[in-house]
Amino acid sequence: GAMGNVMVIGNDEPVTGGGIECHGIEVNRGKIASNGGNVHIHGTGIGNNQSIGVQIADGGRITSENTGKIEVTGTGSAVADSKNYGVFIYGENRGTGVGSTISSGGNDVIITGYGGGTNSDNIGVYVNSCEIKAGGNGTITVKGTGSTTAVENEKGIPNRNHGVLVTGKNGMICALRGNVIVDGMAGGPAESSQNYGVRVGTGAKISSAETGEVMVTGKDGNVAVFVEGIGSQITSNTGKITVIGNAGSG
Repeated sequence: GAMGNVMVIGNDEPVTGGGIECHGIEVNRGKIASNGGNVHIHGTGIGNNQSIGVQIADGGRITSENTGKIEVTGTGSAVADSKNYGVFIYGENRGTGVGSTISSGGNDVIITGYGGGTNSDNIGVYVNSCEIKAGGNGTITVKGTGSTTAVENEKGIPNRNHGVLVTGKNGMICALRGNVIVDGMAGGPAESSQNYGVRVGTGAKISSAETGEVMVTGKDGNVAVFVEGIGSQITSNTGKITVIGNAGSG
């Protein structure tokens, strides 16, 4: 890691197409790290299918130590079909068993994702059995928007264009003492049946471990905030918890 700031930009140009699975930035098993400076990541998918803005996979890590802040912004391809996530965190390193993470040593973590694509499964921020963490008093802010270009087409009515999806037994958005803010806006047309603002799946957790407050806001879609399955939680040890839902007409 470096003492200075770290900035990585991938495909920061207007979306014009490209090859299948042309992600903006992918961190696979490796890491992007700073030892004190801020980390800024910005990626845009430009492929014609399954093109993700920022993908962290198979034990990949984005980290900052000490006072560094992390900002990650991802936009899925607007010209593709399905699974064009804004920010996608999943998988573990098969050798070490360590899952993918975005983590700060004590400063804020800000994650912003915009799902692209014209059909189903275009999620703003998708955390699958992995972690977003902030140490010390660092605040976590996660904002996701499901695809706004997903409309009824020859394949049917698009579904599952969630704003924010956290799922799996190790799926976690967790601050130590800081506040946690999760804000999700569902995409897709009003006729859809499975577009959620914020979805917390089986075994997943949104939490502040000690004194921080937790606020979860879901907008539009069929269900604004959906907490489902065994072990799914929105929790704080001693801080205030606020859940706000404003479902759309779908």
